[in-house]
Amino acid sequence: MKVLFWVPPWAAHGDPVFYRNCLKKHLAPQANLLASSGWLVDFVLPEFLKSERDSLDHSVNPIEFGIQDQITAFGSLSDPSAELYLNGKGKTHDKAVAHLSAMLADKYEVILLWESPVPFLELMYPEALIVHQMPGAFSRAPYPHTVIFDPIGLYKQGSLYLHAEEIQNFSPKIEHLAITREFVNRARNAINTLQPFEKKSLNEEGKFEHLVLLPLQVSAHYAFQADTKYRNQTEFLLDVLSKVNPQTGVVVTQYRTPRVSDTVLNKDIFPILKKTYPNLVYLEEFDRISSVSQYLLPLVDELITCSSSVGLQALAWPRKLTVHEPTFLQPLATPFASAESHDEFERSVRILSFILNHNQPLASSVVSDPRFLTKLLLEMLKRKRAGAKGMDESLSKP
Repeated sequence: MKVLFWVPPWAAHGDPVFYRNCLKKHLAPQANLLASSGWLVDFVLPEFLKSERDSLDHSVNPIEFGIQDQITAFGSLSDPSAELYLNGKGKTHDKAVAHLSAMLADKYEVILLWESPVPFLELMYPEALIVHQMPGAFSRAPYPHTVIFDPIGLYKQGSLYLHAEEIQNFSPKIEHLAITREFVNRARNAINTLQPFEKKSLNEEGKFEHLVLLPLQVSAHYAFQADTKYRNQTEFLLDVLSKVNPQTGVVVTQYRTPRVSDTVLNKDIFPILKKTYPNLVYLEEFDRISSVSQYLLPLVDELITCSSSVGLQALAWPRKLTVHEPTFLQPLATPFASAESHDEFERSVRILSFILNHNQPLASSVVSDPRFLTKLLLEMLKRKRAGAKGMDESLSKP
């Protein structure tokens, strides 16, 4: 089997080495795993990540992709992800195809990559299984580390969006339901055990009739740029605050990681906004706790988002999910008046069953278990060649 690993050469979020972490911890281990299993592996190494060549076994063939290669193939050094995602389908991508054709093999059975739209590779290798990967909805402690493993795409080009109606109405296998319910019980127990907050700290005077959680996102992310009308998180925050009932407390968290941080609120801005929007709830402590939104979820009544994965975590409690803008989460928004209804609980279980049993396996299974990974890829390739459609196309369990 001939397989290609594609690492984007551009600077995501303005960081030329943004993809270093996923290369070292995910893509390189996968490449080494497949190479050790007898697969022929090509691995694209961008200019700023050539230093990671030592992460690859000698049996992996590195293909260096320099700065001039990016300019020739994509026209500039800018990140084209939003344009590729929004308008990439149906275009010929002549320059990219012509340049890459001289660098890559004539044929690949499988292509693996990390959170990047690749319509040019889809044109070049229409028969190949292209697996799109990114962190799963449940990927940060105390949750187990899962990863999206989607043969269709991500966000509005992915399985959860394209097959949303089928996913919400299918009948999971009994053993998959058991796994899902057990996961939900363990997830709730883990979060409740580590819970650093009390509900009264979010509603000290008891003046709010309702609490909603608003996890802000990353303005520069290509899906946020392409699928929403907002240019930044400030616009998103102010739009929500202007529309929410004043008697509803809006608990706001910000996106902060060691590599990417997109913050609106601080000790200077918060008091100013608080005067105009007394229902704004923000504690500086939120910014000091990793993945703070997942701890606040059980303390609120509703979650408002555009495309944050916390929206999928809300299904585990479940909490009412309200989706602003036509993003990939919109078809999964809560259709019932109460998120506590039996119908909504059953719908949430069906969605979670698809996520956990078909779409987002444990990361350890696809980076350290050669039997699991090879069997999974061969099964997915078999289904693609057989013309599988709908949920069958999205199967991610061998």
